Amino acid sequence: MKRPLAFFGLSFLTAQLFAVILPPAAILLPAAFLIGLALIRSKRQVPLFLWVAGSAVLFSFAAHAAFLALRVEPALKWAGFSGQIEAVVEESEPSFQDGMVRGVITVVKAQGRPVHFKARVEDLPDSRPGEKIAGSFTFENLPSDPWKSSRYADGIYLQASYQSDIAWLGESGALRFRLADLRQDMSYQIRRYLPDPFGPILAAITLGDKSHLSDSVQTVFRRAGISHLAVVSGLHLTLICGLFVGQVSAFSRLRRLRALGCALFTLLIMAITGFTPSICRAGLTMLLICLGNLLLAPADGLTSLSLAGILLCLQNSYAVWDLSFQLSFCATAGVLAAGECSRRWADSGSRVLRLLAGAGSLVLPSAFAALATLPIQLLHGLSVSGVSVLTNLLVGWLVPCILFFGVS
Repeated sequence: MKRPLAFFGLSFLTAQLFAVILPPAAILLPAAFLIGLALIRSKRQVPLFLWVAGSAVLFSFAAHAAFLALRVEPALKWAGFSGQIEAVVEESEPSFQDGMVRGVITVVKAQGRPVHFKARVEDLPDSRPGEKIAGSFTFENLPSDPWKSSRYADGIYLQASYQSDIAWLGESGALRFRLADLRQDMSYQIRRYLPDPFGPILAAITLGDKSHLSDSVQTVFRRAGISHLAVVSGLHLTLICGLFVGQVSAFSRLRRLRALGCALFTLLIMAITGFTPSICRAGLTMLLICLGNLLLAPADGLTSLSLAGILLCLQNSYAVWDLSFQLSFCATAGVLAAGECSRRWADSGSRVLRLLAGAGSLVLPSAFAALATLPIQLLHGLSVSGVSVLTNLLVGWLVPCILFFGVS
């Protein structure tokens, strides 16, 4: 079987998706069936894919169960608690109430003992990211709405409500907040020299700062089906690293040096953009490919993509249910499939196929990516328009760089 690790990763992610939305029996029964089928045929030559798929499903179930026991359940135990806490503000944005913001806090102390979990709050007195606060809050389970799985994917398991006695305890010295201040300064410089709406759009595309995008611009992006362009993702990381690193030299020593530079620059971009889920997915894939270049091993996009998916789901099982994860994964798979199709046509003995491979090098990746993400968009009720397809075609000349790094 070719690419067993990639097949293991795809089986793991599929099982992880069902583990999130179905009871444990739905994972154990298929795994038991695959393992049992392999054992029944043990006197014969057992297909490798049965062992790979069965072990992937079992590993997925074990990883999901461990994540629930170690991360989710300890946080859910605080549902129903009401009292004094200390927390750090992670995110904040204007609320509908004067003097209030809504955002995410990380609770670090409750009932006088150290804890660590995130909560969504809708009525927090005016605070900004990085501030340490204390006050009386009430915690409850997240409402069962369409955003619950996305909250879980971001590590948020509870809903908090402010009661009284708010106090600000100073600034957190964590590195992530210092990087957030740097991102805000860079965003300000961009918006200072570019008029509205171009400045806020460029700040969103390059830095992930969408706080200054007007409602009208966001509505236009959403209706056109190109909201993904305003989120820093693998496309942006690929282009920046491509410009910074350039094409890898054939000399092994220089190749390793540039791969190391690309890995360090990837970490820098991930840090500046705030380690958002979309940039972390692309960054992990990029780092895996850089590791392959450091070891002088050939880069395989599908294997790197599968490994990145496994690592993300080990960190958070609900990541596979996140919309941006699904869109990024499917789009990347579509681009990789287009690249493989083009290579096979170019290597074929047919002159017609070679001509199609040359002419379709700009169209196939966009078409494959659009087809791969179409079921996800329809499943989540997103708008689909010809503008998004046209936008992908306009950046078709960047596809060789994307295929080279193996991310999208």
